[in-house]
Amino acid sequence: MLYIFDIDGVIADVTRLLPLIQGDSKDFDAYYKCIGNALPIQSGIDLIDAIIFKQYDAGRIDRVHFVTGRNECSREATMTWLADNLDWYEKWYTLHMRSKGDRRLAWEVKHDIVQRIHKETCTPFSEMIVFEDDADCVKMYEELGCYVCHIKHARAKSD
Repeated sequence: MLYIFDIDGVIADVTRLLPLIQGDSKDFDAYYKCIGNALPIQSGIDLIDAIIFKQYDAGRIDRVHFVTGRNECSREATMTWLADNLDWYEKWYTLHMRSKGDRRLAWEVKHDIVQRIHKETCTPFSEMIVFEDDADCVKMYEELGCYVCHIKHARAKSD
């Protein structure tokens, strides 16, 4: 199995930052400068921990792929956030991000990323388990044939 986790709205609560990128005056630069201050969503982190530790106990580890709509300009802040909130993270993860200047919709960006993961790992979509909060991204993953867990929080929405 290959595990794919979104970050914002699944393991990171960006609710306080959303006003920066909503409405008529979107300020993505300010949003990405503050992204390292996102609060952790403990239930999402516990879910990743359970997957990793169950595999570890079974004598194998499948890499976790973080597929995020975050811009590449926030890679350092994102990696620091992951290291601060996930003890095991550096050993068993791959971080996939939106390239600089890419203003496409999240589902379009993630579609291209998951296609690349599929080709690079030779993993069928049916063997990918995805944890995602954005309804459009959920639909895209389902259409590809992935097993999708649509994460819904009363807070922490990224879409």
